[in-house]
Amino acid sequence: MNLPSLIVLALVALALFFAVRAYVRAGRRGGGCSCGASSCSGCTGGPGCPHCRPGTGK
Repeated sequence: MNLPSLIVLALVALALFFAVRAYVRAGRRGGGCSCGASSCSGCTGGPGCPHCRPGTGK
């Protein structure tokens, strides 16, 4: 295995590590909604979330 292959492998492993870590952390918090509303089903708190829009008090 040459150096470029090792670098690519390390980057893929690092990306996989962070993806699994984010998945586990979201599961511990009970979903991915940053506003904590029970009706949010795993949103990221973006503009599509009806509970996380500016002006809704959350």
